[in-house]
Amino acid sequence: MERTKKWGFSTLLCIILPSILIMISCGETKNSGLDSTYDRLNQARDFWEDNAYYCHGEFPAKRNDDGSCDDGDMTLFNALLCASGEQRGCDAVRDAQSADGRWWRSPRRARGEGRRSNNSFSRDMSMGVLLYLAVTKDRDAASQWLRWIDKNRPCVLEKPFGLGCQIRGPERFCRNEDNQVCTLTPGSWAIMKEVWEYLELPLHSKMKSRATQVAGNVLVQETELTDPGYELHLKAVSVYLKQKMNIRHTQRRAMNKVLIEKQPHNPFMQYLNDGPSEALLKRTLDRCPTSGRYSNRLRQWSWERDTNEQAWKNSMLWDCIFLTNILVAL
Repeated sequence: MERTKKWGFSTLLCIILPSILIMISCGETKNSGLDSTYDRLNQARDFWEDNAYYCHGEFPAKRNDDGSCDDGDMTLFNALLCASGEQRGCDAVRDAQSADGRWWRSPRRARGEGRRSNNSFSRDMSMGVLLYLAVTKDRDAASQWLRWIDKNRPCVLEKPFGLGCQIRGPERFCRNEDNQVCTLTPGSWAIMKEVWEYLELPLHSKMKSRATQVAGNVLVQETELTDPGYELHLKAVSVYLKQKMNIRHTQRRAMNKVLIEKQPHNPFMQYLNDGPSEALLKRTLDRCPTSGRYSNRLRQWSWERDTNEQAWKNSMLWDCIFLTNILVAL
């Protein structure tokens, strides 16, 4: 006859209670670890907010060592802030568009202050505009911009007797470019096409060309040929833009693989490849300045530099605000 063992309450308690205590202890350890990370983040955010620079007290910017405003690349960086949830970044990109539809490097330059004689915009800055348009879905601003681009093609051959332009050159983002930094390439049209489709806007004829289609399909190969630094960061921004629009998943995965191979310790590229995590948040906090680790040189958007340069030591702090914003969705 099979014997059935009867368990008394005291025996069961001795078996079950240690297991409960282990589970509770593990839970407390995990939560306390995360709480500690968030405590660090809150303290760091307070420091960054207190010390990050606003150009003339108006919009996020870098600061030159002499204390003056460096807003030359801020349409790109403010667009990244915008995409991370910072309305002040969105406002700065919006205000960098002048009434005629043209986009500038910052709101200050859109008003005519601090403009340079050349390269008032660039293809690099256009990535910021496209990210802003995708995030805000500002269809009117997109349409006005494209109209300005269409109306401002350079004349490469004049008609005789001053009768106007006979042949126009390719479209451009600015009228005072050196070395064609504002000229739209097939790659420019390709990423614009994706944004225009996302916004459900009518496509420009250049967005439908064979050259544009080919350019949109070779981004992985281009990334493989790009060295670490600001140009590789622009490839990462294009991945981030596609992520925001939830498109080109296979291409994004392939580009992320290349990015992380080239810059395995870049936190922005780690985020694109692996997603947010507490471990990555901790590593970012380890790099970003704090009150006890601060050079007071607000010169760098760290994630666009080769990590060997350790640019975060001179972080402008807005780069840290951006990255921790996208990492807190744990």
